[in-house]
Amino acid sequence: MGEKKKYYIISDLHIGGDGELEDVTFKSELIGFLNSLSETGDSGEDVELIIAGDFFGFWELSTVEGPVQLDFVLDKYADVFQAFRKAGESVRITYIVGNHDHTVLGYPGSKEKLGEYNIFLDENQHLIREIADEKIWIEHGHQHDKFNEIEVPGSELCRPAGFYITRYLLSLAGLISRMGRKNWLVNVRCVQPLNALPRWMFSSYFYLEMHPLLRLAIVPFLFFFAASIVLFMLGILDIFGLNSVQYLYEDFLEPFGVVGSVVDTIIGIDVLILIIFVVVSIPLFIVFRDIKSALKRYGLVYEKKEKAEKERAYLEGARKVFESDRSVKFFIFGHTHNPFLLKDGDRYVINTGTWLERLERVKSFIWPFPAIFYPRYDLNYFVISYDGKDTVIEYHRIDKTPSTKLTLLQRFLISLRKKPPAVEIPSITRTSGFDG
Repeated sequence: MGEKKKYYIISDLHIGGDGELEDVTFKSELIGFLNSLSETGDSGEDVELIIAGDFFGFWELSTVEGPVQLDFVLDKYADVFQAFRKAGESVRITYIVGNHDHTVLGYPGSKEKLGEYNIFLDENQHLIREIADEKIWIEHGHQHDKFNEIEVPGSELCRPAGFYITRYLLSLAGLISRMGRKNWLVNVRCVQPLNALPRWMFSSYFYLEMHPLLRLAIVPFLFFFAASIVLFMLGILDIFGLNSVQYLYEDFLEPFGVVGSVVDTIIGIDVLILIIFVVVSIPLFIVFRDIKSALKRYGLVYEKKEKAEKERAYLEGARKVFESDRSVKFFIFGHTHNPFLLKDGDRYVINTGTWLERLERVKSFIWPFPAIFYPRYDLNYFVISYDGKDTVIEYHRIDKTPSTKLTLLQRFLISLRKKPPAVEIPSITRTSGFDG
């Protein structure tokens, strides 16, 4: 049963938004993908494209409210939806909602409006599809996220914590992004997870928003801060008579004249700052620990521990589905914007990722410069089919140059760091165990 089926699965396009967020940076790639689907109608296979939630960015769109949001997006991106209409003539297109676009279920006539573009809006919170007597469970994934779970899908009154973060931060950022020195606020929805926003805001302020003269004045102090730590430690050793080379650096700097004197002054100031920092470190530690604890309660702290806890919640959700129905072979979701394929026993858990640009934190190789958020795209989609012998999972990634450009200083500070690699998922996975 379902042997001739072929399922294409994508999610998290987030089409729509305020101000600069209106720009669909992957539009040409999306239209190209849809055009390629139009050609599959001649293959003789029963092909279905499934959009697993967050098709629309209604949370990011505050300039229009209610049912008008759908009309606005359909009109604004007419060329994109014409491509959907054309693809829908050859393949079936099914769409289920996510947390950012669940209100479309409550908009009168939304099914009919989307149907005009050959997009079928399924009101269920998950889909079941079959392939070679095996079931595929497909959902958006916000059901396992306490900050974004929706109690009553379709209700505009159902607004989890994630809604307010998105509406009052992301949409505002889209509206005012042009007002800054550089148009960096537009990238606010590219930061994943949202817990990393405080660090991204500080990093972007330092590298992109801070007055150039102020940054120029601060940069030398930060460059020599590491040297000041070494000299501070040597000074402590000198107090106990364990060091005789504390001031050798002065002999090294003397031949450089004025430049050497300037460097010596900067390092001296850094050492003084370090001494003050050490003196106040205990009360500062208590204060920062309390601030971090408060941010953690609001879900605004991003650490490996928090990331692992979130990933575990989705995996536990998948396992509950597997336990409730042993015929479910695949659990597919999106929401987190982090694509992966995980084998759990003889079952498979798949995250469909996002088509938005992604910003990932990379530490500077010179402390205490702020970390840099490295841009990249993972325009990906999964295909599940049966080749007559085995069920096959295909992973496809469309190459795209990042829209965000790093400054010279940012590129230098991560030049010795390993950059986030492209997502490593096998292009072909056979459920029999043979990977190609």
